[in-house]
Amino acid sequence: MEEKLTYNQAIAEVEAIVRQMQDSTVDVDKLASMVARATELIAYCNEKLKKAQVEVEKAVNNN
Repeated sequence: MEEKLTYNQAIAEVEAIVRQMQDSTVDVDKLASMVARATELIAYCNEKLKKAQVEVEKAVNNN
């Protein structure tokens, strides 16, 4: 993902996608692209969380 999103921005976008997906009027073609975007955002968030965990562990282990 090339975008410079914050974790909170990415989560907000995932939540917006989920709300749209709950609308039963979303067409199948749009739904497929929404799922792809949500998957990309979730992977991005997971990576941010992993990096934060490593930094926290480093800080805890150095004290």
